[in-house]
Amino acid sequence: QCLVGSEMCIRDRAKYNEEVQKLYQREGVNPMSGCLWSFIPILFLMVLYGIIREPLTYFMGLTMEQIQLIAQELDWQTVAVSSGWVTPAAMEKLVQQVADGKLTSVFQNGAYNQMYLASMINPDNLAALQALLGDAGSKLFVMDFSFLGINLANIPKWNFWTAGFSWASIGLFLLPLVSVGISLLSMQVSLKTNQMNNQAQDETMAKTNRTMMIMMPLMSLWIGFTVPAGLSVYWIAQYIFTIFQEIICGKLLKKDYEAARAAAADRMAGIDISVYQGDVDFETARDNGVEVVYIRASYGSDGVDSALYSHYEGARAAGRKLGFYHYLTALDTESARAQAGFFAGLIRDLDYDCRPALDFEVYRGLDRDQAT
Repeated sequence: QCLVGSEMCIRDRAKYNEEVQKLYQREGVNPMSGCLWSFIPILFLMVLYGIIREPLTYFMGLTMEQIQLIAQELDWQTVAVSSGWVTPAAMEKLVQQVADGKLTSVFQNGAYNQMYLASMINPDNLAALQALLGDAGSKLFVMDFSFLGINLANIPKWNFWTAGFSWASIGLFLLPLVSVGISLLSMQVSLKTNQMNNQAQDETMAKTNRTMMIMMPLMSLWIGFTVPAGLSVYWIAQYIFTIFQEIICGKLLKKDYEAARAAAADRMAGIDISVYQGDVDFETARDNGVEVVYIRASYGSDGVDSALYSHYEGARAAGRKLGFYHYLTALDTESARAQAGFFAGLIRDLDYDCRPALDFEVYRGLDRDQAT
């Protein structure tokens, strides 16, 4: 079986893109419509991110004044700096602004400060804080940010030993590294699956993938050491799920992949030509991997392509497989039959390897069923 269309265009990326756009227009497809659904979760994630980032406000219903009272009681000024949540320089500036009367508290509702402050509330100080808030104290509760003995509200540090050699500090340090390691494993599994599916890549795509294999882990490693550790746990869970998904889908679709590879093995790269291509250098085309040449033989009800026989002889001399096509202009069944008969009679005495084809480009208002 000879296949010309997509295989031909892949050799000319601009031509390929042009033909894809024509296909979208002809079939009434919006290429962006497949991405639209992905924007819907983003709306929910943006709201969810804001809520999670400010648990004292949204989970416990506390005002900023009440939150600042808690921060003062828990010595936020000292703990935030020692924990690395606020830099010494930034805290010094906040203290000066409070002294100048520009701010009422060194605790400011930015970044992940509410998460950090909430992680400082524990069963030992809960009762005192509730009493401090009066009636609003009933809303206050302990939020457990721990996972396997690691406080996920904390930011991992490179110099983890400064917090002591405990599992809490070592585990916190390891989470971003584990996340990067599993992400690399996920990429490798995905590449193996693509190889199983025999998805060929051009050099540009392969180079892009190699760059991503380096840059994405480095970016995630940097992010992992700049935000609370909960993000690394989320990424780890996501990568593990993706790995299992790739493996399971690979096994379930193995037969389909094998069938696709078998079908791909029968495909041949080709070109279609007419008088508009002028003199074709078939030897160069052969050297560039062209195996099949589809030649326009005729058009309309009685038109013969003036380059039909010269193209036919040239392609034959180059040892290429041949096929012919007719440019169809019929708008009704009777005319279509007549044009097909004219086309068949024209190529009856010519040798060809591939099935004759009709080039149906002008619909002129016909719907799909009428065109069929």
